[in-house]
Amino acid sequence: KKIVLSHGDSLVGDICVVHSVNRACLAEKKRGGYYAWAFNPINIWVELRDRWMFRGRRYRRWVAISERVRTELKTYYGIPDESIVTIPNGINLTRFNPDHGSRRIDVRREFGIPADAQLVLFVGSRFRIKGLKHAIEALARMHTRAYLLVVGNDTLAPYKQLAEELQVSDRVVFAGGRSDLPDIYPAADAFVLPTLYETFALVCLEAMASGVPVLAAPVGGIEDYLRDGENGFHIDHDASDIAAKLDRLLSDPELHSRIRKAGLDTANEYSWQKIADQYLSLFAELRGEPTGRQSASDSANTNQALTQQARISAGG
Repeated sequence: KKIVLSHGDSLVGDICVVHSVNRACLAEKKRGGYYAWAFNPINIWVELRDRWMFRGRRYRRWVAISERVRTELKTYYGIPDESIVTIPNGINLTRFNPDHGSRRIDVRREFGIPADAQLVLFVGSRFRIKGLKHAIEALARMHTRAYLLVVGNDTLAPYKQLAEELQVSDRVVFAGGRSDLPDIYPAADAFVLPTLYETFALVCLEAMASGVPVLAAPVGGIEDYLRDGENGFHIDHDASDIAAKLDRLLSDPELHSRIRKAGLDTANEYSWQKIADQYLSLFAELRGEPTGRQSASDSANTNQALTQQARISAGG
């Protein structure tokens, strides 16, 4: 028996993988003072689609990519908890790993960053939501003379002006969108994401898989895998807090090494193979079969579906 799995690109099926709940996303943006979404007509379509799918119970199971999304499905659409399965996104550990560190010097040279400088990395577009302002302000307050490399696309003018006002413009590098992130991550000594809203934040796991300690706001899916002081650091939306934790991490080699190793261990738990096994178990459950007896065609179809999910995740 075939299982129909959708990422919201069909209105009916057996399993719907939910990457975000639009109502919750809009509510968070509104609380953060971000109103540009109100003028985007696509939200009307998404709301109508969500009402049809969620309220109409068009699927047998809902896969939430994080506990945050699971809660939002129950809160905003009343989907029963027993109909929801939490299966996180995965990462390609072949692409994202510390072995790319061999290009560390080349990457730094490309951006004019000294080989021996401490480098903090920020990856994300929609800079206001992702908290770039806090990252730049933290750089100015750090005792460590570090550089900040910003990868992502958005309007640059206000952030360049902020860096100039804080007299750190010579240490903030805007790289734009990049397709070579597997090479860029290992060039950094720390990764920072003071984001306001996330459903998963795959970039944090990519950094961890690349051997880079992560400091991120504990929002949404980040709470599922980032444990404060164990495999990374939770940060407030406050420059002083971010600066203090970056200084602590970058000035203590033993702490840096411990957090780095714990991050690598965490990332290994999110390999696509392990995520695929969870989907195969769900397929078996819906068919009424014992787990562990999935066919070769199941595995092939699952790999195809997860390849699509990887593209969706990378795009978000």
